[in-house]
Amino acid sequence: MARAAIHFDVKPDGTAMRVTLDGDIDERADFSELLKLEGRTVVLDLCKVGRINSAGCHRWVRFLEALAKRHDTIRLARLSSTFVAQALMIPNTVAHARIDSLFLTYWCDRCGEEKDVLSTSPAELARPPICVTCSQPLTPDAYASSISCLFTK
Repeated sequence: MARAAIHFDVKPDGTAMRVTLDGDIDERADFSELLKLEGRTVVLDLCKVGRINSAGCHRWVRFLEALAKRHDTIRLARLSSTFVAQALMIPNTVAHARIDSLFLTYWCDRCGEEKDVLSTSPAELARPPICVTCSQPLTPDAYASSISCLFTK
């Protein structure tokens, strides 16, 4: 069964408005309600974003450009590993925004365990986590070496 279109949960977070996105960013994605947000800072929590297709990416980039014209600061938090992969292919996916944190997929060569790990800085990416099953260092996904550039935006 296909996932529903993207949904939003909007809550005040100190001086910012925090928006958690849940679902797929595709041709059905409608971000127009989010352009009505008040405040100087908007935090977009992307941990629940699943699939992103080309039509959705186009809608997202246009939305982020419009949002940046209305707010002083746009922050992206907890980018899903799917969103990270998209941002590495199409840099405009994160243009006009600062990345606070992102998930990177790691796996264990010994036991096959796979885990998404939240990172908040390039320094954290340099220290691979340890497998909870067999205590071996985990191997990052193939694009791990490219991720540091996302934090510098």
